[in-house]
Amino acid sequence: MIEIVETLNISRSPYVNAVVAVLFFVVAAKIADILIDKVFRRFTTFTKNDLDDRIIDIIHRPIYFTIILIGCASAVVYLKGSPSIVFSINNSLYSIASVIWAFTVIKISAVIIEYVTFKASDETGLRKDVVPLLENIFKLVIIAAVLMVILSIWKINITPLLASAGIA
Repeated sequence: MIEIVETLNISRSPYVNAVVAVLFFVVAAKIADILIDKVFRRFTTFTKNDLDDRIIDIIHRPIYFTIILIGCASAVVYLKGSPSIVFSINNSLYSIASVIWAFTVIKISAVIIEYVTFKASDETGLRKDVVPLLENIFKLVIIAAVLMVILSIWKINITPLLASAGIA
């Protein structure tokens, strides 16, 4: 990312460079959005089920917003504020990205669990009542993992939490 940011250095004003960096990444996000919508969706027509279509629908927006968040983080590099402000802004952006992707992974896991469970129930007679249980277990695991990631982003020592989780 640093190489891209350095190539976008077109002005002496850090504010102009920051705006150009954000605009560049907004355009890149829109290009990625179109690429996912047009190109990847075309590949999904070759499959027999709609699982991949549903996954593309889920990851479509998080990829767009993640690229924009990367642009905002690169703009912070240009502004060169105090280290504590840069630390807070960047970590806030990384935390937002982590939460976005946590919700995305939760949605993807729900779709996959539903698909696998219904497919297995047709073949093995497995009851479809287990779907909410499996979805809730995956949600809890993903939320716990994201909380650990966010705490580590903010440089909060998670070793005691991991030790407590191991004991539990």
